[in-house]
Amino acid sequence: MTLRSVFKLVAVNIGLLLAGAVAVELIFGDWFADGLSSLNVQRDYEIRYSAKGLYEGAGEIVYKRDHWGFRGDYGADPAKIDLLTIGGSTANQIYLRDDQTWQAVLGQDLNLRIASAAIDGQSSIGHLAAFDRWLPQVPNLKPKWVLAYVGLNDVLVGDSANADRLEHFPSLQHHIRRKSAIYRLVQTAKGVLAANKGRMVHHRVDFERARWTTSPTRQDWPQARAQALEAYKGRIRALLVHIRALGATPILVTQRHGDWRQRPNGAVEGVVEDKAATNGVDHHILMNLYNQATLDVCRAEGAICLDLANELVFEEGDFYDLVHNTPPGAARIGHWLANKLKGIVAKP
Repeated sequence: MTLRSVFKLVAVNIGLLLAGAVAVELIFGDWFADGLSSLNVQRDYEIRYSAKGLYEGAGEIVYKRDHWGFRGDYGADPAKIDLLTIGGSTANQIYLRDDQTWQAVLGQDLNLRIASAAIDGQSSIGHLAAFDRWLPQVPNLKPKWVLAYVGLNDVLVGDSANADRLEHFPSLQHHIRRKSAIYRLVQTAKGVLAANKGRMVHHRVDFERARWTTSPTRQDWPQARAQALEAYKGRIRALLVHIRALGATPILVTQRHGDWRQRPNGAVEGVVEDKAATNGVDHHILMNLYNQATLDVCRAEGAICLDLANELVFEEGDFYDLVHNTPPGAARIGHWLANKLKGIVAKP
C-alpha cells in the first residue's frame, strides 16, 4: 500500500467518524432544544423496573417525572407547590415508590403539596445550574419553601477546579458543553465512575456480613479538604441567594452515610468494601466536615437549619446500601422532618 493510499484511508475513516459524531449530536444533542438534558432533567417520563433484591418487600417501581421534570403528587400545577425539594439520589429515591419517599411522608404529615426536583448524582453545582437553566422555565413556580438535602454528593466534587467553574466557561465553549450529547455522555461516564469509586451507586449491602474497621484510610481529611470546603460554602451561599430570589424560604438539611455505626464505648466503626478507596469511617469524617460547613453557612445566612445527620437515629434496615434508604428509613426521615418543621411550614 502506497503512502498516498494510507493517507486516503485515514482521511476516509476520519470523515466517517466526524459524520457519525455529527449524526449523534443532531439526534441526541440539545442544539434545537431547551438544554435541560445537560442537567439530566427528565420530562414526561415514566419507566417501570424491579427493585427486587435491594430490600425486603421490594417489587415493581413505577418511576415518573411530569411535564415540568418534577416527581410527586402536588396537583400537576406548579403554582400549587408548597415545598420544593432539591438533592441527589438520596432525595430522588428511584428505587422507592412515589408514596414511599420521605417527601410523600412529610407531605402527608403536614398536609403539604411537595414536588421533588432531585436528580441522581447532582451536587450543589447541579443545584445552582438548575436554578439558572431549569426552574425559571417552570411557569408560576413560587414555592413557599425550598428544602435542600445537600452535602453527600459534594464530597465527590473534592477540589475539582473545573467543577467549581462549571458556569464560568467562555461563552462559546460553555454553549457547546451545554448542548453536546457527546460531552454529556463523557461527563455522565465520569460521574458514574466517581460514584462507583465513592460507593454511591445502588447496590445491596449485607451489613451483618460486612467487614468493619475503626481506622480511616487517612488521618488528614480536614487539611486535605480545606480548599474544597471553602468552595462548597461559597456554593451553598449562592444557592441560598437563588432560593430566596424564587421567593422561597430556604431549608438546609444535613446528610449521613449508612455505612458507619457507633460502638457502646463511643468508637465509630465503618464498613470496608472490596476495591473501595474509602471506608465508612472516612465517610463519617468527611460528612461531618461537609455537614458542619452546611450548618455554618445556614446559620450565618439566617436560613432554616436541620441537622438530620446528628439528630436522627437510624435503625437496622433503614439503608439498603451505603447511602440510600429503604422505605422504613425514608419514612423515618419524613416523620423526623415533619416533627422539626411543624409550626414552621404547616398549612393552616
